Amino acid sequence: MVPKRIANKRTIAETLDNFRWTRDIHGEATPAVIGQVLQLSNIMSDIHLQLGVQDTHTWRLSPSGQYTAQSAYQALFQGSTSFDSWERIW
Repeated sequence: MVPKRIANKRTIAETLDNFRWTRDIHGEATPAVIGQVLQLSNIMSDIHLQLGVQDTHTWRLSPSGQYTAQSAYQALFQGSTSFDSWERIW
């Protein structure tokens, strides 16, 4: 919905300034798109950038906050049930 030429040049700070990101959206404004824009706007209104503060990346799906393939795999199957198929045969 946002042209790549715009998305590749814009920084987060520029995007958040006066909700500039909403003006970058192009295409048909269907009710679903409008709902997504409003939801995203609500989420982004809570973001406050601080100059000179280093960004941190935290993987919420592991206790250490670090991404591992194992934690991603465990998250994929979180909440699923498992059974031993051989027990079902007999």
